[in-house]
Amino acid sequence: MSLDITHNPTDKYSRYFLIVESIKKLFPNDKISVLEVGGANSICYDFIKKDNLKWKYSVIDILQNNKELEYQYYLGKGYSLPFKGKQFDVVFSTDTFEHIPNKNKKQFILEQLRVSKNCVIISAPFNSKINTDAEIFVNSIYKLNTNHDYPWLKEHFELEKPNLDETIKILHAHKFRHIVIGNNSINNWLQYLSLHFISLTSKIKSNEIQKFFSFANTNIFKIADFNEPTYRKTIIATKNKTMILSQIVIEKKSKNNYELNKKFIYALAQLVKELNLALQPKLKLLSPNQDEIVDLKLTLKKIQSSKFYKIWQLYCNTRDKLFKKNNIYAE
Repeated sequence: MSLDITHNPTDKYSRYFLIVESIKKLFPNDKISVLEVGGANSICYDFIKKDNLKWKYSVIDILQNNKELEYQYYLGKGYSLPFKGKQFDVVFSTDTFEHIPNKNKKQFILEQLRVSKNCVIISAPFNSKINTDAEIFVNSIYKLNTNHDYPWLKEHFELEKPNLDETIKILHAHKFRHIVIGNNSINNWLQYLSLHFISLTSKIKSNEIQKFFSFANTNIFKIADFNEPTYRKTIIATKNKTMILSQIVIEKKSKNNYELNKKFIYALAQLVKELNLALQPKLKLLSPNQDEIVDLKLTLKKIQSSKFYKIWQLYCNTRDKLFKKNNIYAE
């Protein structure tokens, strides 16, 4: 039975789908060595198993991985790879480049070019106003329930996303030719991340959200996901397979994402329903009757008229005056 991986959030599934399909076109029926830079939470190996590919797949990441894995996992930094030159047929990274400090971004590219025999793929959200606006919006949704930034997006803001033109110049300087494929149209990406963050922070596993992701993942060519402006750009660069690059063309089979929009709205409505059902028992516990309210008011009045409360009030007022006078701010 074929492995079903379409349940994954579409933001994640779609980028690996594009990379794996591109490598398959560049190296059809080949037993190749593939290195993923920054793949601690990758689903690439799931695609390899699903398609019965004969790839020797490896991952390098700065994060420790204690899981039992069927592939080689190295600890290391993407801008200082512990491999000899031209060790891998394909080297790729996805959503890693933007987490590299600015001073190391160029070296991050150069290291992938160094250890690759003939193909480098870099997929990332590159710097643009519309990308930053979209990230600020979905981050605000995450913060609604957590009161803090989403960790990976916070790094985007702090480290700055990479520059697409500068990246391409480096590739050309080292005789690599390339194509750029835009994926995850901004409209779609906002839907993917909004549902994912709402589900993640509310801790409610909605069947309708799973259905939404499965629909998007199995209809990736029919939901206008490659229509510009896109959140993510995938650069496919090679030295000796330049003719094949022209074959990696994404057909924009759909001019709109009407069906996806309908499923997004329905999934959102279903999530609201499930949230309400989950909250009902808690709301009943939090709703006191009239007698309880009267008792609480009497208790509060007794506390406020007590000597202890008055002493405490005096202490707080004095402390605040002293702090204000000396420019000291209490937490």
